[in-house]
Amino acid sequence: MAKVSGIGGFFSIILPIAFVAVSVVVLIVNHGHLARPITGINSFIKSPNIQFTNPIALMSFIVYAIFAYGGMETTGRIVNQVNNPKKNYPRGIIIAAIIMTLTYSFSIFFVGVTTNWNKVLGNEKVNLGNITYVLVNNLGFVTAKTFGLSNGIAILFGDWFARFAGLSMFISYIGAFFVLIYSPLESFLEGTDKRIWPKKWSH
Repeated sequence: MAKVSGIGGFFSIILPIAFVAVSVVVLIVNHGHLARPITGINSFIKSPNIQFTNPIALMSFIVYAIFAYGGMETTGRIVNQVNNPKKNYPRGIIIAAIIMTLTYSFSIFFVGVTTNWNKVLGNEKVNLGNITYVLVNNLGFVTAKTFGLSNGIAILFGDWFARFAGLSMFISYIGAFFVLIYSPLESFLEGTDKRIWPKKWSH
């Protein structure tokens, strides 16, 4: 189980890191030019998505923010394996939360390096189900065009970038699936009288 969750965790981390790394390269080659220009403070506090321009719709985004931290509660079962858990476990949770916050923030910022909302995302064909593939596909396409490759090669780059994203997400979701299913069951078995379970279940 540790190996499965470890592999899933690796792929869940490698995708945003790769996205940011490639975006940085494109940003450097383009001499700091952004596909989504920063025009002032509103660029950071006002969404280009008209569906998130009112407070009620904005509050609904909290659901996604909470989901970003989903799974941290499963680490509770390993508290007794942490050195000096009273001090180190809370510190680990705080550090993890900070890392996730920075990862999301930087990832969102670097989306603007290669993606213009009005040209790429602002149409009815893009939704929450495919937006990751659209972003990564566009990243591959823009990267290829940045280096002067042909339109056909750029499309191919975009397709392979999207396939990598799909594979990474699939593996990370498989890891998360097993952890979220196995961890509660293990905690339940360990917290009950072992005499009521078959011996092979409680060892």
